[in-house]
Amino acid sequence: MQFKGRGLLMVFLRLVTQLFLLIFSAASFADESTSPLDKETLRTYWQQELQLHDFIFKVFAPNQDIFIKAQISFHNQLLAVNKKSHYAVMQLSSEDQKRLLQKDFILLPATEWIKNRRQHIESSITTYSKHNNSLVNAKQIEPCYLTVEETYQGARELNQLYADLTQWIDIGNSWQKTMSKGGYDLNVLVITNKNIAEEKPKLFIQSAMHARELAPAQLSYDFASYLLSSYQRNADVTWLIDHREIHILFQANPDARKMAEQNLLWRKNTNENYCGSTSLSRGADLNRNFSMFWNSNTLSSTNSSNDQCSEVFRGSEASSEPETQAIEAYVRKLFPDERGPANTDSPPLDKSGLHLDIHSFGRLLLWPWGHTSVGAPNDAQFKILAQRIAYFNQYISEKSDALYPTDGTSDGVSYGELGVAFLTFELGDQFFEPCINYNSTIKPNNIKALIYASKITAAPYLLPSGPDVSVESFNNTATDVYDLILRADDSHYYSLRFRESPQSITAAEYSIDTPFSNNSISTSLDLVDGNADSSSELFSTQIDSSSLSPGRHTIYLRAQNASGQWGPTTAVFLDKGEISPFVYFKQTCDNTLLCNFDADVSFSNTNTLTSYNWDFGDGSSASTSITSHNYSAAGSYIVTLNVSDDNGNSTSVGKTITVGVTSSAPTVSFTLNCQNTSCQFDATGSNDDGEITNYQWDFGDGSLGLGIQASHTYTMTGNLQVSLTLTDDLGLKSSNSQSIKIITDKQATTSPTSDGGGGGAFHILFLLLLTTLKSVYLRQK
Repeated sequence: MQFKGRGLLMVFLRLVTQLFLLIFSAASFADESTSPLDKETLRTYWQQELQLHDFIFKVFAPNQDIFIKAQISFHNQLLAVNKKSHYAVMQLSSEDQKRLLQKDFILLPATEWIKNRRQHIESSITTYSKHNNSLVNAKQIEPCYLTVEETYQGARELNQLYADLTQWIDIGNSWQKTMSKGGYDLNVLVITNKNIAEEKPKLFIQSAMHARELAPAQLSYDFASYLLSSYQRNADVTWLIDHREIHILFQANPDARKMAEQNLLWRKNTNENYCGSTSLSRGADLNRNFSMFWNSNTLSSTNSSNDQCSEVFRGSEASSEPETQAIEAYVRKLFPDERGPANTDSPPLDKSGLHLDIHSFGRLLLWPWGHTSVGAPNDAQFKILAQRIAYFNQYISEKSDALYPTDGTSDGVSYGELGVAFLTFELGDQFFEPCINYNSTIKPNNIKALIYASKITAAPYLLPSGPDVSVESFNNTATDVYDLILRADDSHYYSLRFRESPQSITAAEYSIDTPFSNNSISTSLDLVDGNADSSSELFSTQIDSSSLSPGRHTIYLRAQNASGQWGPTTAVFLDKGEISPFVYFKQTCDNTLLCNFDADVSFSNTNTLTSYNWDFGDGSSASTSITSHNYSAAGSYIVTLNVSDDNGNSTSVGKTITVGVTSSAPTVSFTLNCQNTSCQFDATGSNDDGEITNYQWDFGDGSLGLGIQASHTYTMTGNLQVSLTLTDDLGLKSSNSQSIKIITDKQATTSPTSDGGGGGAFHILFLLLLTTLKSVYLRQK
């Protein structure tokens, strides 16, 4: 049996190495980019791929069940899937061919696929041959897919536009960046209302771990854009942003993604220490490199290999790759460890948190374990979770091991170590999915699936066992009276191989302005037919709003089935009286004194916006939604925008911008107040010559927090170090820390230990080292 944790010496050496890298490496705000490939290198890579086409086959399975399992076990060999004709196109080694033939598969030459791929490569070679410059960096993927740079730029714009709802966090570096070969930061966009300070369930989404899988990163980005653009437009989205933390890593393997953008079927990272520095097959498979169960597969090299040139090379050691190290460290910061040391230990069923790993392709939803045919401790709950999500995207649900086991996958750190619920999405039917397929089915269906996943993040082992609810009608029928009709349905499962039995609906309830998990006061709805005997029921009620204040209110709704399990929450807005416009704007300033302003995303839910009044802070003004302004002198200015609608309602927002001067990093100042183990943190005393966009708290016990104000309840006592890192609108960062003593019988005492200089960083890193060593030591057998 493999237990959680690794050798103390290995962990110690790695942490010491990272400590010195953090101290002595030069900080940079701008995302470095991979150097453009020269034409001859690209031509060499394409020629290497063409030599592999003799190993590409059209693979027919003996039956549907085996066909599904083959897509999982031979996923890294997959090149295309035809669901209707039940065949897959695969690149197969001699060993792979033997294994499939032994299981009665039929292998035929993939003539059509090879012909189309060759034409694509030859077209790229022809296009690049026309470049006069020897260096090329043209985008060779379809236009619906953003490049790495476009993704990062878009995320920064979302962070600026929705500053109160987002943070853009650097969690580590790609392999090329660690080697000073260009490369990228690994950045996470955190979506949550930073003005609501409470303990929030967390959803972590990572995508594009395998570079040639184009749809995952785009889906993650489109999901983030949908959430933010729907805030205060859609009640479900609004309550999720208010009361959830959604962490999205768009590009988990950005170096190699640049290779895929050049029409290369690149899977692994770009580590030049494996398989030769100029090989198309170099690098490590990041999804075979995670610590838990690494190198535990001794039955087959189909899914995990020690061969450096294999597409599933697991790396030189567990978590050897910087991308893997960054993801593991971030996940351990997000979620507490609530699973015992043995593989058979189950976390508490009410444990919150969910980790989704988005891949392509195959139209599959996969749950742990993948390293063994033995079911995970939460196998029954995972099966229900997958079937509920499959209701939205119609994907096939399956345990991850299928025909052959794998190891070192990303579920190891979240579910294996920490007990966090985990699920893998496999999107679509091919790596370079056509835009028409992505836009028509993959994007809309899976955004719905991700919304559902966000809802059940509070208790993913329990909430999927409860019914879904939807609002049939919600109307203001008389003064201060709203008629509500709700449908509750327990039959929203989808599976071709198994299906849960829907239960009768027994109850439904609503709460006003407070989610059910926050000690709300709830009111029951009435069954329309009076009988709780169906898996789909209508409920009705009248809501009296006479005691509610003018403005926007949120009605939270949920239902219960015969087992006593409540399902996920759905929400609807109750707007009493006029609602003022919702105002957002972004700005870009060049190296001179010119700034461009854009407020086009501002909106009103009920009225038409009629006026935009800008005050640029220097006595100048403008009156259009998109405008620009030339400042006469460098400095900091408070820019204010007032937007009015056609019914006389107006809203003003303001930002401080810095023009034409070299800015300084933010000044960090925060207070804390603890009652026993429950603490409140407040950074309103911090300031900057521009705008502070990110507040990142480290509570000293392995937990993170966000926002200008935060709260945290400790599960341990003793002396801890709390740190706050601020990032401003120019990417400048600074940190400060305070020591805190957590005790159970009186208010904790605090004392400052750093002025935000280098000493604070040393203390934080040293505490991280000691905390990790202690955790690993306690996990040893």
